[in-house]
Amino acid sequence: MAYLAYHDSETDLSNRRLFKKRLSLLLEESKNESHGLMLLDLDGFKHVNDSFGHNIGDQLLIEAAKRLKYAVGDRGFVARWGGDEFTVLQTNFECRADFTSLVELIKDVISEPFMIAGNTIFISASIGMAFSLEDGDTVEALIKNADAAMYRVKNQAKDMSCSQN
Repeated sequence: MAYLAYHDSETDLSNRRLFKKRLSLLLEESKNESHGLMLLDLDGFKHVNDSFGHNIGDQLLIEAAKRLKYAVGDRGFVARWGGDEFTVLQTNFECRADFTSLVELIKDVISEPFMIAGNTIFISASIGMAFSLEDGDTVEALIKNADAAMYRVKNQAKDMSCSQN
């Protein structure tokens, strides 16, 4: 029962509840260490559901979750936040370059084509970041700041695509 309470049934990743619990404990135990939080959204996911159906969309979520876990490895903790949103926590990194290189790796692995039920599917990820020593010392503050950063990234991408037309 405990496993079911703290894991997402679709992707088998930790769920929002476990993520918040682990982040809260981490922030209490290591107030002076730098931790990075990513909130990421799969760009193009709605189009996949609308074009190929929810079964393909569900498979896409499962495959994206596998790629995230692989990319993050033992450098962090991955969870499904809800819908097509995921969170990644990287603890006690040496410098911001370590964190941003993980962000770039995640963008790269998500943008690789997915082969699902004979369909080649292309998506990308918008990723917002927040840092424990700069953007807040509570779960709520870090999530709020990462969410705001993610939407800034999404809006910048929209602005760039509109200016190219």
